[in-house]
Amino acid sequence: MSITDFFSLSGSFEKKTAQSGGIQMASVGLHDHLFNVLSNLVSGPLHVLDLGAGSGAWGKRLIAAGNTAKGVVLETDMATCDLECVVGDLSHPFAEKLDENFNVVTCIEVLEHIENPRNAFREARKLLKQGGLFLISTPNASGVYSRFKFFVAGRFGMFDDFQYNGIGHITPLTHWQLEKMFLENGFELVLLDDFDATPRRIRTLGDVIKRAVWLFRPFMRGHVGTQHIIMAGRAK
Repeated sequence: MSITDFFSLSGSFEKKTAQSGGIQMASVGLHDHLFNVLSNLVSGPLHVLDLGAGSGAWGKRLIAAGNTAKGVVLETDMATCDLECVVGDLSHPFAEKLDENFNVVTCIEVLEHIENPRNAFREARKLLKQGGLFLISTPNASGVYSRFKFFVAGRFGMFDDFQYNGIGHITPLTHWQLEKMFLENGFELVLLDDFDATPRRIRTLGDVIKRAVWLFRPFMRGHVGTQHIIMAGRAK
């Protein structure tokens, strides 16, 4: 058995068709949770920019709720994004391609795919109105299971050869790193949340391990969290 098979988790990353259309490239239930989080932080109608918009499912959901939304995607994703988008590489400057400001900028399950996540924070700040919200989510490299996997295998949870070569998880991030990125780029941190997509049905040894290592949570330092980090900052 390979180390990847040993630590594999069922249900951690699944495609789901959203009611508003498009494929949600995220753990099942994450978009629902993020929508509730956003609704509690800001009141609409909102003008939203989604970084790494993918199929446009998240943006279309926001539009269906009475907001306006645009996206930033790579040129290769333009044909499949069912949302008004501009082409931009989040690791490089892209703010100048948009001649407007937004109430909210989101970056949902994208930072782990880019080479320079700090650039995404800098560009997001340029595009936000004063007091605007930057909402992000990313796999939690500092979670209980991820810490255990790194201790045993030297790799973070959701970051292995399979994810690196398959879905492009190239940049593991922790709560500590992300807090620094918010504060160093002109944001006041207003939310630290978590989301866990662990399925109820145990299918793999990794599912068993993930539950077992929770026993060690009281002995771990820092914000441990669960499977996904969710954070938000307001532009100062």
